[in-house]
Amino acid sequence: MVWRADLDNGDSVQDGQSLIRIDSAPFDARLAAAKAAVQSAEAAVSDLDEESNGLRDRRPGLASQLEASTRESDRLRRAVDSGAVGSSAFDQAEAARLQAEDALTQLDLAVRRIETRRAVLQAQKASALAAQAEAQDQRDRCEITSALEGQLDGFDVQLGERVAPGQIIASVTGQTDIELELTIPASMFGTVTVGDNVSLRRTGTATRRDVSIDRIAPAADPSGRTFQAWVESKADQMLLPGVFVEATVSAGAPTSAVVAPRSALLGESLQTVDAQGRLQTVPVQIAWTFEGPLPETGLSDREWAVLRVGPPAGTDVIRRAGRRLPDGLRVDALRVLEGAK
Repeated sequence: MVWRADLDNGDSVQDGQSLIRIDSAPFDARLAAAKAAVQSAEAAVSDLDEESNGLRDRRPGLASQLEASTRESDRLRRAVDSGAVGSSAFDQAEAARLQAEDALTQLDLAVRRIETRRAVLQAQKASALAAQAEAQDQRDRCEITSALEGQLDGFDVQLGERVAPGQIIASVTGQTDIELELTIPASMFGTVTVGDNVSLRRTGTATRRDVSIDRIAPAADPSGRTFQAWVESKADQMLLPGVFVEATVSAGAPTSAVVAPRSALLGESLQTVDAQGRLQTVPVQIAWTFEGPLPETGLSDREWAVLRVGPPAGTDVIRRAGRRLPDGLRVDALRVLEGAK
């Protein structure tokens, strides 16, 4: 690296502002050679065009000469047939006709050879132009600029240090637009679509903002049983780079579901109380979890699990499943869990 912008951490950076410059000498030489190759190919094509134009300019004259020689040969042939002239005059006229025909044939062959050579030169020129564009791109990359307007977090290289392709040279945080990555349960893959509403809330605050999903990962992660979606928003005091936010996605048609407090779960089971007042362990499958109040349940819990498979709504459950109790134990239910709508 031969030059670095005189910037300190936290300084403002404009979109397109130069940040560093690396030694361009090797790339300058490669670019000069590529330009010379392009010029050579263009000159060869120009010479060929001039040669082709010269041949094409000669063709009308040769064609006219052949036409005249053919008429003269035909006239003398009829004269020989009638006995008006000797055969020597016809032989000379026929020789002139054949000579004119041969000259025109040779000219046409020369034009066709030129077209073949032109195709080869055009391919060489296209290859030289591609090499020049690549060399110019490499030369342009010697000066690295900021891709966005924002704030400089810091340089990762020093003057005189060698850099490699893909190496991070500086970090700039955008101050206008921000992208948020959402992690969503895999069970919602296919239900959540681009354009669905997302309500954002910064952790620790009550302020919310509605945005929409801009793009979705093409497949769910089988190991994590989740998939990613992304939203974009304007950066401000609510949404700053690095802060944590809670996102509530509204997707699909509204449906009824049974929910249970997460505190009631023992792994993938619930301890319920049957109609005879005896404890029974029931396996469940969790569709997804969420946080927030559900006043219609009459419970103060804020962490909930939506059940894909589980007991029916209204089933009594052990709300604080701190330890597994034996099935068949007689208990007195103190609260009824209702189904959330």
